Amino acid sequence: MRPISILLAAGKSSRMGGIDKVNAVICGKPLWKYSFEVLEKFSKVFLITKGGPTRFDSAKIGFEKVCKSEKLKDSDIVIFHNAANPFLDSRELELAIQKAKKHGAAVAGNIAIDTVKKIDGEKITGTFPRKKILLAQTPQAFQVGILKKAYREAAKKKHIFTDESSLIEAIGVTPHWIPASPLNRKITTRDDLDWMHAMLAQPRTAIATDSHAFDTKGTLRLAGITIKKLPKLHANSDGDVALHALATAISQALGQGSLGTFADEIVVTGITSSKQFLKPLLAELKKQSLVIGHLGLHFECKIPKIDPLVISIKKSLSEILHISAEQIGITVTSGEGLTAFGKGKGIHCTAVVTLWRK
Repeated sequence: MRPISILLAAGKSSRMGGIDKVNAVICGKPLWKYSFEVLEKFSKVFLITKGGPTRFDSAKIGFEKVCKSEKLKDSDIVIFHNAANPFLDSRELELAIQKAKKHGAAVAGNIAIDTVKKIDGEKITGTFPRKKILLAQTPQAFQVGILKKAYREAAKKKHIFTDESSLIEAIGVTPHWIPASPLNRKITTRDDLDWMHAMLAQPRTAIATDSHAFDTKGTLRLAGITIKKLPKLHANSDGDVALHALATAISQALGQGSLGTFADEIVVTGITSSKQFLKPLLAELKKQSLVIGHLGLHFECKIPKIDPLVISIKKSLSEILHISAEQIGITVTSGEGLTAFGKGKGIHCTAVVTLWRK
């Protein structure tokens, strides 16, 4: 059975100065959705609409609801994750699940890098060895049987715990830890929200290339324009090498796959216009509140002569991408005729794209 995830989002955001942090919109979507989208790929996800007065109560309510709605074996895995930890990494989940299956319990965290002091009021009474201190985060993953026993014991003793790891430690189970992503930290204050926004707003830059040989028939299409008296480039589409390189670069910047992973499905339907390859990518940019900040195209070819076409290429790309011509740079080289492209047998294009958050 796939692991079941419980996303904890019922906190009061008491240190946020009146902001409901889990519903705060950061770069186009609410904070809770960042971790939700990662959990959704790995597990069944239950969003608990009404939590308890404490995190412990909310987690318990979530676990009890899962147990009532699903037929769980003691060896099945349940994952707890704080919605306030938005930068959840899929690798963390994979490792947590693996460790929990093998050892019963797993906790994401990082070894302390700062010196950790013990205090009593205003006095420092000792220093902890940093290598022995783990700063725990979520995800935390556990076998169902262990959780059931831990919650039963906690109910008997009326104990409340700050996380699920301390809950199961109380019954003598030793969790194993996995390294958390450096970005996996809890959003607690307004400063944390500003940090999150700054991290997401950083530009994404990607580079991609594409090349095709000339065919013996058809008409050349380049960057969305038609160039008469030259044959098309050999491809299962219109062979627009500039749009192919551009589409691949945008896909790469979005964390997606190569051109064939999405273009081949479009071509199978009978569509050969390379402009159509860009449509799902532009829709994804809009969905993620991303815009193209700059686009650079570099051609290597003998024919056609690119410099006289620059104005037309920029106009075409501006219309396709909904950006200004000033955001587009076009350069070209013949490569001194040392390659097949420089000898006039085809065209090679390199695209560099920078994406920005709105």
